[in-house]
Amino acid sequence: MSLIKKLILLKAIAGLSFAQANTASIEIFSPLIDYSTLFANEGVEIIEYQVSDLGLSSGIVRVSGAMRVNGIYTTFNGELDSFTTNQDTNSNGIPDFYEKNLYYAMKMSGKGSYSMQGYGNFSANISANVYKNSGQSRFTLDETITIQSSTINGLYPGQTEVVSLTITPIHATGTINYDPSTKMYSCQVYYFGTTGSSSTSGSYSVGTGSIISFTSLPFPSMGNSAFSSILPALGQRDLSGGVTLSYKGSGN
Repeated sequence: MSLIKKLILLKAIAGLSFAQANTASIEIFSPLIDYSTLFANEGVEIIEYQVSDLGLSSGIVRVSGAMRVNGIYTTFNGELDSFTTNQDTNSNGIPDFYEKNLYYAMKMSGKGSYSMQGYGNFSANISANVYKNSGQSRFTLDETITIQSSTINGLYPGQTEVVSLTITPIHATGTINYDPSTKMYSCQVYYFGTTGSSSTSGSYSVGTGSIISFTSLPFPSMGNSAFSSILPALGQRDLSGGVTLSYKGSGN
């Protein structure tokens, strides 16, 4: 599979805005999320973590792993709805999930099973209100965990726990410096929802209908080898490839 096809599979969405002469701002978003943060509660230490399905096409994220809960070794398996939807309230072709200037909310559900070494097992249903405020990329999850079955003394079906978490989808923002006479450019972006930054350079061409093509732009990825079996590109921190985007402004 070519790098470009991998990027299409990641469904990266980029927006370009010409801010001033020879400089443009760029935002690159993807549906990639470090779902391990959903388990990073007080008293929880993640030991290992695997994702068998990121939900990019199925809409269901499937995870498993091991953690210590207040020092107790615990293995888990779980599945939950993907955060992304095709909701597009302003009909501009970009799902609201990616638009920083829009309020976005959804409900999600899931389930999990847990085994606590020396104590027993339990299963739980998960429901959550997920939202982000206008002007933010970070999401808030108000999550309710309801015990369904348990062999652990003191933990009974019907008991609930309410947890509030925040999570940031992996994305990048930065600038492009370009020369209209030579059609050459350089691009520098900084990552959010993960760590790092990246830069590329190359040539560009401006087409009709506010379309511009670049020979190479940087894209943030998961940077975790545990995801390589799902898609090799997810094992890398930095990706790059040629891409065609729409832009705002004159394009000059």
